[in-house]
This record gives sequence, structure tokens and C-alpha cells, in this order.
Amino acid sequence: MNKKHLLIGVGVIFALVLGAMLLVGDAKSFRYSKNLNCEQFADARESEVCRSAEKWQEYTCCGHAIFSPGYRTTFVTAKHAWCELAITASDRPLLDRMKNDYSLDPRLSNIADFLVRTLNGIERPEQESGSIFSPGASGYILEGGCQS
Repeated sequence: MNKKHLLIGVGVIFALVLGAMLLVGDAKSFRYSKNLNCEQFADARESEVCRSAEKWQEYTCCGHAIFSPGYRTTFVTAKHAWCELAITASDRPLLDRMKNDYSLDPRLSNIADFLVRTLNGIERPEQESGSIFSPGASGYILEGGCQS
């Protein structure tokens, strides 16, 4: 077998493995779909938060230090959800519950955490000091308000 055939064989194997990884991915949290199973919520506000998160997810190719294509809740998702839902302090208990419910899709926990931290930044700026959730910080999550 010559070098050219060996390189072609390695390339084919690599392509097959990469394709299998993309097709199978993380079967437990299937991120190739925006579906967050919002019908599971009996509470209307929880369902609203879920539907907003589902609607505003972004398709990205990288997670934390890994190549993992799929839909994720991002800071942009959080800004759109915040504006759409008109989050107030009365939502804190619900968001805290969602943030800490590990039976939910991790993307819901993430959006709930982002929304709680944004609320903290507004109500308790010292708690989020220096982070994008603090109104005085560079890159503030709600910079420009809800119009953009």
C-alpha cells in the first residue's frame, strides 16, 4: 500500500468518525433540535419562559472548549427572552426553581440562571459586579435596551 492510499484511508475513517459524532452527539441532551419539551409545564409562566428560551436559542458549533454543534441558550438568547418576557422580581422564585431543577433540559437551567443573574444585576449590582449582568459593566447584557 502506498502513501496516497494510506492518506485516503485515514481521511475516510476520519470523515466517518466525525459524521457519526455529529449524528449521534450527546444523545441525552439532543442539541440538534430547539425542542425543550415546554408542554411539560403546567404553570403558565414556566411555559412562557420555556417557549421564549426555545424560540431564541442560537445554533453554535462550539461549547466550552469542545466542538459540539447544536442549539444553545446564549447571552443573546437571554436578552431576547428578558425583553419578551418582561421579567420582574416576582419571577425570581420560578426562575430559581427552573435553574436548580436538574431534571430539565440543561438549556432551560442556563436561561433561568442568565435571567436570575440579570435580575440580580439590576436589583443587587454588587452581587454581579464586573460581570456582563451588571449595568455598569462593559458588554452589559441589556446594553442598548430591548429595542436592539
